[in-house]
Amino acid sequence: MNDIAKKTSELLNLLNAKPFIIGSNYIDSFAINDDVKYDIAISFATEVSLKDESGFKIYYDEQNDKAKMLAEILNKTVERKSPLNNLGIHAKKYGDEFFETPIVTVVPAIENSRLDDAHLRDIDYRSKIALAVFNGILEYFK
Repeated sequence: MNDIAKKTSELLNLLNAKPFIIGSNYIDSFAINDDVKYDIAISFATEVSLKDESGFKIYYDEQNDKAKMLAEILNKTVERKSPLNNLGIHAKKYGDEFFETPIVTVVPAIENSRLDDAHLRDIDYRSKIALAVFNGILEYFK
């Protein structure tokens, strides 16, 4: 996941954006410092499916309409690049308090699927996902 985050960050740097990357699992305990304002917060993670799923999915902060809009856009841009099944967007509670910053989590593949695992090991797939997220961010800010 860190590779996808770094590639996305590199693309954003080309536009003089100021991405801030945190570890892939820290978004669950995401806390916004009052001195720092973020336009959006995107994390990358994998998950284990109990349903024998294969594909990608996007989670968004259920308390934030902007997060849902960002998730919908990212879902479309990732779908264009990923050969895996689109498992949709899903509401998630990121904390008890309301965050003005839209928070989403991109799950580019399911951890316990052989097909998904093979894609995650493929540098081209990781680059495609990073580009898809970058394109989604651009579309969101249009």
